[in-house]
Amino acid sequence: MPLLTENADLVAAEEQARLQTLADIEQLLAGVKFAQHDIDVVSFHAQQPFSYLVVRLGNTPLARQQEGDLAYFNQQLVSVTLQENTASEVLFALLDSFLHINQRWVEETFAYQGFARFSRSLDPRQIAAVSVATRPYRRDATNEHFSRGFRQANYNVDRSRVPSLGTGFLAKRNREVIQAYQGLLGHMPDGL
Repeated sequence: MPLLTENADLVAAEEQARLQTLADIEQLLAGVKFAQHDIDVVSFHAQQPFSYLVVRLGNTPLARQQEGDLAYFNQQLVSVTLQENTASEVLFALLDSFLHINQRWVEETFAYQGFARFSRSLDPRQIAAVSVATRPYRRDATNEHFSRGFRQANYNVDRSRVPSLGTGFLAKRNREVIQAYQGLLGHMPDGL
């Protein structure tokens, strides 16, 4: 971040023309790769208020195939909906979609004793029902020892997530904004 912050002019988007044709999109994506996968345009439909782009990722290069690296991106068909049709919007929309594919792969392959808890083959309503059935809070809330430990555990988790305001101009400004509100409850940022 410090490098980008100090050189923001090097990464700022230039004046961007709207991409209106399939040829415009193909020209933009010529030579662009994602994790060494080529990106081939399948279709582009420019219409108002949204445009629709479909691309297909190529195969992992042979050297990476032998390593078993990112094969789940091979031949992935990706669609994105666009509002602005600028180069930045297209590239960020594709990146968002590629990251989503990666997240879905993690959800389907991350498992405990062979059980993929986040797999879309599961029914979220059934997960919720099991969760409620295995957490009898009403019964356990009557046990003071449990309640005290439960509250302390919740406090510790919440406390571990508290951000630090840090130092400098932005920290000073944020501190002033927060302090302007009296009676705030919960965990306040460190350095307040």
